[in-house]
Amino acid sequence: MMVLAQTHNGMGQYAATKRLLDQSHRMVRQTSAGLMEFKNIYREYAVASVGLGNYKAALSWVNEHANLEDSLLNTGAKELLQQYELNIKQAEARQNLAEKQRQIERLENQQARQKLWLGLAGVSAVVALLVVGFLYYRQKQKANAIALRAMQREQALLALQAELQG
Repeated sequence: MMVLAQTHNGMGQYAATKRLLDQSHRMVRQTSAGLMEFKNIYREYAVASVGLGNYKAALSWVNEHANLEDSLLNTGAKELLQQYELNIKQAEARQNLAEKQRQIERLENQQARQKLWLGLAGVSAVVALLVVGFLYYRQKQKANAIALRAMQREQALLALQAELQG
């Protein structure tokens, strides 16, 4: 119906345009259409009013059209602002997630280093125990060798004494 009204407006049939616009306006109000439909109807009303010589009505329709234009721009700006805010929140969330991931990686690396140092300390302790055990074993061998030599000397002395006494 709106296209038909625009066609009549273009052909200079302003009275027919006004009737079609009235019907379109009622239909748009009943269907709760968007602001864009109202804006188009108001623009066509303004053109038809100028064509009919009713300049006060034309001015009123132009004002309605301008108000809706502002509303549409504000709505668009709000939507754009909301989209930017959403993008910022998503970027912040990604940044926070990346920071948490870096913290997790740092903690994992720190834990791996601690395990490495504990492993090295354990190996060092085992090596130290082996060295101490080996030194103890060598010391025991030397002590036994000294004791054996001392016993052999004592036996040799006893045998010499027995020979001398004998």
